[in-house]
Parts: sequence; structure tokens; C-alpha cells
Amino acid sequence: MANPEQVARQEIDRLLQAAGWAVQDVDGRTCGLIEAKRRGATLSATRAAPDNTTADLFDGPT
Repeated sequence: MANPEQVARQEIDRLLQAAGWAVQDVDGRTCGLIEAKRRGATLSATRAAPDNTTADLFDGPT
């Protein structure tokens, strides 16, 4: 059974594809980032938050 994160990722991928985006795996490397926020969350609050998500995201393969 899929965990909640896997279910969310599948739904997000489906919605992105329906909107015309191509969701691809590029040799297992990160080539972009989309961050989802709850409806009603302001972008200014997101910008002010510490950036733990991307701290070492683009340092290259591990």
C-alpha cells in the first residue's frame, strides 16, 4: 500500500501532466523543484521560511 507521500506525488504528477507539464526522471538527478502549499498559504510567508528543502539540493549527486 502506498504511503501518503507517494499518493500525493502521484496526484501531483497527474495534475501537472493534465496542465501540460512533462514529469520526467533525468538520470535520477534533481533538475527542478515544485513546492506545494495549502490553499490560502501566502507566498510571502513561504519566502520568509527557512529553506531547509533546498539546502543541499543542487550540490550535485551524492
